[in-house]
Amino acid sequence: MRKRLSLLSFFLIFITLSLISCNGKKTPEKMYLTDSLSYYAADRSTTIASIKFIDNGQRTVFTKLEPKDFDKLSKFVTENTYLWIKATFVVPNSLKNTDLGLNIPYLKTCSECYLNGNLLGSYGSFPPNEFSPGYVSNYYLLPQGLLNIYGENTIYLKIWTGGSGSISKNLYISEANYAQFHSTIITFFSSKIILIFTGAMFVAFIIYLLMFIGLKKVHRHQEHIVFALLNLYTISFLLIFFAADIPFLTSSVLSYLTFLKFGFFFGAYLTIYFANGFILSFLHIHQSGKTMIIRTSILALAAIPTLTAPSYKTLSYLVIPSIILSFCQFYFTIPKLIDHLKHKETRANAKKLLKGFSPVLFCIPVDFILRCGFVYRDLPYFTLYGWQLTVITFMSFLVKQFNDIYINNIKLSNQLTDFNTHLEKQVAERTKEISEKNLILTEGLHAVSNVQKNFLPPKKRTFRGWELAISYTPLVNEVSGDLYDYYYSGENLDGIGIFDVSGHGIPSGLMTILAKGIISQHFLNGITQSEPISQVLENINKTYIQEKVNVENYITGLLFRFSSFNKKDTCSVEVANAGHPHPYLYKADTKEIVEIQYEDPREQYGMIGLNDLPVSFPPVSFRMAPDDIILCFTDGLTDACNAQHEEFGKERLKEILKSYAFESAVNIRNKIKEALLEFTNNNPSNDDITFIVLKRNNSKDYIEELQDNYIPPLTNMGA
Repeated sequence: MRKRLSLLSFFLIFITLSLISCNGKKTPEKMYLTDSLSYYAADRSTTIASIKFIDNGQRTVFTKLEPKDFDKLSKFVTENTYLWIKATFVVPNSLKNTDLGLNIPYLKTCSECYLNGNLLGSYGSFPPNEFSPGYVSNYYLLPQGLLNIYGENTIYLKIWTGGSGSISKNLYISEANYAQFHSTIITFFSSKIILIFTGAMFVAFIIYLLMFIGLKKVHRHQEHIVFALLNLYTISFLLIFFAADIPFLTSSVLSYLTFLKFGFFFGAYLTIYFANGFILSFLHIHQSGKTMIIRTSILALAAIPTLTAPSYKTLSYLVIPSIILSFCQFYFTIPKLIDHLKHKETRANAKKLLKGFSPVLFCIPVDFILRCGFVYRDLPYFTLYGWQLTVITFMSFLVKQFNDIYINNIKLSNQLTDFNTHLEKQVAERTKEISEKNLILTEGLHAVSNVQKNFLPPKKRTFRGWELAISYTPLVNEVSGDLYDYYYSGENLDGIGIFDVSGHGIPSGLMTILAKGIISQHFLNGITQSEPISQVLENINKTYIQEKVNVENYITGLLFRFSSFNKKDTCSVEVANAGHPHPYLYKADTKEIVEIQYEDPREQYGMIGLNDLPVSFPPVSFRMAPDDIILCFTDGLTDACNAQHEEFGKERLKEILKSYAFESAVNIRNKIKEALLEFTNNNPSNDDITFIVLKRNNSKDYIEELQDNYIPPLTNMGA
């Protein structure tokens, strides 16, 4: 892809060169005025009449303009003088009796043109309301009535340099139609097309800004807002190229000096700043506070002298040092990029970044050769073309990213639709049987309920170093699709699990019976074979798919595994999540509550029991000390609504946990149930509600208690 982008950049440059150099017809004769140019610096009050009078005097006041000074016109003037440039020519026989035009490919900053003392027109505005016309070609029609067909003609250019004046070495006179067409082509590629590019960047800014707002809860999307701001400040930097096309810029409200400082130069510094920020964000590199301070300080050191410059001349002296200082930002990104290219796990993303920036990286040396090498300076800035291709490239990355998401969502939606259709068909087929055999099925409900009650372990239990309290509330006739279990050996708690089977009633209730045995078996096998908890959950998924045959119920769930206690009475915890609501961890030492989830949510996906769908249950590990608490729950708890259709929600749940964290697990459970009952005010629930409160206790206290009052160990409730 990088090769194709480079070829596309080369193609655009080739097309631009071709269109600028020809118009599809035989090129008419050109009279280049380069060798006849001379200059004279005069007071701002000097008029064309005064210039003609001075020029016609006995002493010569105009000095020949050497080619090496074409880009240094400002050195001939002061803040209070204008530069007058004179060119003389004689109309050749081949161009007599035809309309002529003067084409100046570029002239900075603003100018007036006179032919034999007569004003032909102007580009830009002179002080006190000075403003540049932008990067446009200056074209003037030379009327037949003002030309001296058989004698010498004189062109005067009155120029205000604005601290950085320059003029093209290729100004010429030719047939009017050709000169005007050539001027239009140059203006298009140097100015008008930049306006189009800016429109595209504004669209990119809006899209990426909306993406950042829409995905603000998803991790590692910081590059969206950074790329949005990068486009915004690039627009500010590019305004100077088409300033004449924006009315409010050329008004007297905004001075040209202010526009240069805050629009062009500050926009350039911010573009460099956010380009580096985008690189770091794209590579998922977290910036430390120290790095942010240094980078922001570099930006300030470059910007403050520029923004406070009192004059154009001072500004021209500050530009190069400030730009060099701004490029020091790359000290924080280029080494990081190289490091990412060296490592296999980060190389793909680094290469993707290089592919995105390859057009602008290709065009920068092209501009350097053409301009700094003085090959042909009338050409547009190809780096701007390369930057636009870079914007398009990263936009294409965005489109591909969301196209993949869309396709996956469609696939999942179709599968879920098929699942629901199949389930609805099964329910419809059973409806008649259910109505005819209501009594038998009612007895069946009680039977299933009794089976569930018998295979579910007690809702309150203590282990060495642990206190466990469970709330379990079925939705329909005491038959639930929720499942909880805990696994232990003697006095030691090895793990807990909480699962939610899709659907309600008998189908989901029966699936909990099937799932419980599968989960228990694989949990114990995982301990025996030292399998990671993520592998245990994946094995459960495979076995459940095989055992449930044609039943379409799927399961979400959490599976925890605990280690033994160390000398400091802490233990390690491993948890894997299969599409279940994230549990909470209360840390007693900081009195803070955190959601237990994998660092990159995009790498955790899938549920148990959906055939042919990929799953990834990466493990999350942490440590627990005495008084730390785990709270896990099914979505029936947080989704429970009151009469106003307001949800109980996660924030309310966290507030209760934090407020009563010092109490026992049983009391915390009871406080949550009381708060839920008060909130819903007996409003009917739409789902089963199950939650587990697991609190760490002092493991040594438990040992002492057993010595005083020994209780024989129970068998594993999950077996």
